[in-house]
Formats: sequence, C-alpha cells, structure tokens
Amino acid sequence: MTISYGALAGLIAAIAFLILVLFTIPMLTRTAKLLKETSTTIQTTNESLKKMTEDMDSLMDQTNDLLDKTNDLMVDINGKMKTLDPVVQAAADLG
Repeated sequence: MTISYGALAGLIAAIAFLILVLFTIPMLTRTAKLLKETSTTIQTTNESLKKMTEDMDSLMDQTNDLLDKTNDLMVDINGKMKTLDPVVQAAADLG
C-alpha cells in the first residue's frame, strides 16, 4: 500500500490541526472560567456601587438638612445681634 504525497500532506495537516485543537481546548476552558469570574466580579462591583450611591444620596440629604438648619440659626443669630448692638453701644458709651 502506497500513500501519495498529497495524501501524506493531508494526513500531516490533519495531525497538526488535531494537535492545535488539543492545545487550544485547555486555553479556551481557562478563558471561559476567567470570563465567568470576571462577570461575577463586575456584578459584585455594580451592587457595591449601587449601595454606595444610595448611601451618598442619604448623606447628601442629611447634609442639606443640616445646612438649612445652620442657615436658619445664622439668620436668628444675626437678628439677635442687631437687637443687642444698641445695648452694647450704650454700655460702651457709659464706659
């Protein structure tokens, strides 16, 4: 039984392709595992960012309330200072 050069070349090409596939399968398996882990990490990151955003919104609401109260307090203090200015001026004039 004799094999022609074309058949021998085809056999070598088929064996080379089989070796290529055998070396590619573990790499593809590792890549699939890596992509799955990456997907899990991204999902966890998105959940964390959502929680942080909610916390920041709550913090900003509290900060706005505190600033409003501080502004009201400053208006009240300024009004009382205007009321006390004549008293302080009179005390200074007596001294």
